[in-house]
Amino acid sequence: KDLVARTHVSQDIHILSKTYQNTPMIDISFWVRRGIYGKNATIPTKRGISLTKDTWETFTKIWCDIDRTIEKLKKSLTDIQTMYRLIARQIVQGKSSFRRGCEMTLQDPMIHQCPSGSTTLMTENNYEGCRFMQTTEPFMSWDDCVKAIVATELALTDPELIMEEFIIAWKQLI
Repeated sequence: KDLVARTHVSQDIHILSKTYQNTPMIDISFWVRRGIYGKNATIPTKRGISLTKDTWETFTKIWCDIDRTIEKLKKSLTDIQTMYRLIARQIVQGKSSFRRGCEMTLQDPMIHQCPSGSTTLMTENNYEGCRFMQTTEPFMSWDDCVKAIVATELALTDPELIMEEFIIAWKQLI
């Protein structure tokens, strides 16, 4: 299978030479439904909380908050794709709390390849050093990949704060 040619978007993108084994999937709403999560799997959150399947109710509440935020955003941003691109652009430009571990262009390639068989996000943690999180599968469409990244970004961010940021970014585009 021929791979789509990839380009470096900015120096902020790091190709991470790490092995990502035993790394929890962040997008738990997707993975738990498919029974991929083990009972003891944990999901790191921005506030340092680890969620397990046993604390599903807690996560469900958090996810409902995120869903409500997305609904608010959809009223402000007429095109949901624009929201994805705003977030993706922030991530790729290093303005997000994450750095992409995959050479991703904003040119909308149909398929892109991620190193180590997955897209990875890196977040700094003063106490524990860098934490690497596996979020997507190796060959995904652009939209699927961005949606997975967006879900992760929203899950790790204060919903009210992220909404303010996007509305500001949206106004700058108009």
